[in-house]
Amino acid sequence: MHEFDKCIISSVKGSNLGTGFVNEYDRTILKTCLDGSFTLHLQQEVLIFVFNEVKGECVYKGLVADINDKNVIFDKVSFVRSMQKRDNTRVDKTMRYRITLRFVGDHREKLETPFDITILNLSAQGMYISCDEPFAVGHRFPLVFKDAGKPIDLDVEIIRCEKYRRGNKYGCRFLNISEKDSDNIYRFVLHEQIEQRRRNIIR
Repeated sequence: MHEFDKCIISSVKGSNLGTGFVNEYDRTILKTCLDGSFTLHLQQEVLIFVFNEVKGECVYKGLVADINDKNVIFDKVSFVRSMQKRDNTRVDKTMRYRITLRFVGDHREKLETPFDITILNLSAQGMYISCDEPFAVGHRFPLVFKDAGKPIDLDVEIIRCEKYRRGNKYGCRFLNISEKDSDNIYRFVLHEQIEQRRRNIIR
């Protein structure tokens, strides 16, 4: 488990010490390959944040046992916590889309007047959006999600409405999403979490 998973190494106080990926993990030994420059010394106690597609973000504590160029080995590794699970792992990220189609029954129909939505956060199973349009629970529309690389054709259903003076916010779920498409979105979510955590630690 964890082979080729991305990782972030931090001090126990939260300072960023390095990033890379896991080469091997075996109970109390974790071998990594770190990118670029990093700040570590032998017998230093660190936290290791590992991002796994199934378990989400796993946190371990360990000691720096060996440093050989970019290859760093940690021993006395112990599990601290798992911070997310696959089904509810989400990321806050602003993404804007124009909706040009709607569902009429099971058929798609072109809208006379397209509308814009702003995705506020995203998970493999759904998203939270803002939109000026007044929709009811159960409203459905198609969306081609393009931020995860290969376009993903999604059927979106509104399951929660929050109406405000300056627009509305909606909780949405993806209908009949394939496991492959769900996995692709999940990988995108994890990647964004890693990047956001890296930026927050570096600041």
